[in-house]
Amino acid sequence: MGLKMSPAVKRIGCSNLKTIIESDKLQIVDFDTYSELTTFVANKNSFSAEEGANDDMVMSLVVFAWAVTQKYFKEIVNHDLRKQLQLQNMNQHDEENLPSPIIDDGFEHPFEVMDGDLWEKADSSETYSNYIRSLHR
Repeated sequence: MGLKMSPAVKRIGCSNLKTIIESDKLQIVDFDTYSELTTFVANKNSFSAEEGANDDMVMSLVVFAWAVTQKYFKEIVNHDLRKQLQLQNMNQHDEENLPSPIIDDGFEHPFEVMDGDLWEKADSSETYSNYIRSLHR
C-alpha cells in the first residue's frame, strides 16, 4: 500500500495540517519537527522546505493530515475530524454572538391569531393581503 504524493494530495494535506495545528488538535512537541515546520514554506504552487533544509518529518504529518479526511480512515477510527472542527466553529460562533433582543414597545404587534395559528399581519398595500384575509373570515 502506498500513496502517490500528487499536487492535490499535498495541497489537501498541507491545508488540513494547518487547520489541525491551528485548532490545537495536533500539538508539536518534538523540537526537530517544530524546526522543520519553521522552514516549510510556499514554493510556487506547492510547499516544501527552504533551500538546504529538510521536510521529511513535516511530509509525514502532511500524509497524516490527508489520511484523516479519507472515508476509509473515518470508518476505521469512527471519527470525522473535519466535521468535529466544523461543529466546534459553529458552537464557538453561537457562544460569541448574542441572540437578537425582542423589544416590546407597547404598540400593536404585527401578528394576529387565525384558526389557532399565528400569522403576520399584511399591510393593505401588499398584493395578497385582501386574498389572505378573505380566506380566513
